Amino acid sequence: MSATGCGVFSGKGEIDDAAKTLEQGNADLAIRKAKAWLNMNPRNIWAKRLLKKIEKQLVEEGRLAMEAEQYDAAVAKADLALKVNSNNPEALAIQADAKKYLRLQAAKKNLAADNPVAALRFIKEALKIDPDFQEAKDLLAEANQQVEEKIANLMGSAQELYDKGEFEKLRKLAQDILTIAPQNREVAGWLRKAQAAILERNKVINLELAKKFYDEGIYESAKKNAEKVLKVEPGNRDAKEIVENSNAEITKPKLKLVAFTKIKGMEIATIKMVKTGERFMVKEGDEFAEVFKVSAVDYDLKAAVVMYKKTGSQQTLTIGGQ
Repeated sequence: MSATGCGVFSGKGEIDDAAKTLEQGNADLAIRKAKAWLNMNPRNIWAKRLLKKIEKQLVEEGRLAMEAEQYDAAVAKADLALKVNSNNPEALAIQADAKKYLRLQAAKKNLAADNPVAALRFIKEALKIDPDFQEAKDLLAEANQQVEEKIANLMGSAQELYDKGEFEKLRKLAQDILTIAPQNREVAGWLRKAQAAILERNKVINLELAKKFYDEGIYESAKKNAEKVLKVEPGNRDAKEIVENSNAEITKPKLKLVAFTKIKGMEIATIKMVKTGERFMVKEGDEFAEVFKVSAVDYDLKAAVVMYKKTGSQQTLTIGGQ
């Protein structure tokens, strides 16, 4: 029996295609092609050889990227090598080294940007990868010092930020500091004050919006903003009233003016309930359907003004309109 018949060399053309893909710089696709054929034929030596070649090439490219301090590229090469062999010790070492140096770079960038809290977080991540990482240890002292200065500055400027109404800025700074100094009671106190002020301000804004939308007849938006107020202050009477009245307006029966007539000098309008089709012949001052009252009837203008008793809102009905 020939080698091809045994299946050892079957798929050579497909493996050549995978090798060509590798030469074109697409190692990931080459890996997937080789693995796909190996899954179909676990004895295929060409697929095995190609995967070994890819693994070795990626490790070498990762090492060169590390020497060039191209840490993102080094991580990418190591990750691909580990897709071929998840236990490759060289790839694992390159991956870990590149990641710790990326975190060191991020720490330095944040220190330069006067953000020591973020810098400290990256330093700790780097030291978690390599507890003996001396460059990270050296930077740790500088970051800690800057954090202490940041805390001192906060204590000095917190009242000013609060008085200026810069509550979000105060909250963000306090939150950042508490991530690395969670026991600092003074900072925690300022965080609570900032959050309370933000909620109060938002409550005022949402209540104003709720009133504005209600006055404009945009009841869904009025209700939504009033409900936001009630989340902060459940007992707020104005917000409760807006929610209640908005619900009433949203579910209010729709009316249509369908006819006008005069009987013995009295101007009478015929109003139809759109949903039920029920009709009411009414004059000024009449009540109908238990929830409506006619405020005015004008035969010449062919218009009627109707008040909704549940909320006190009024609507003008005209022939052909609503």
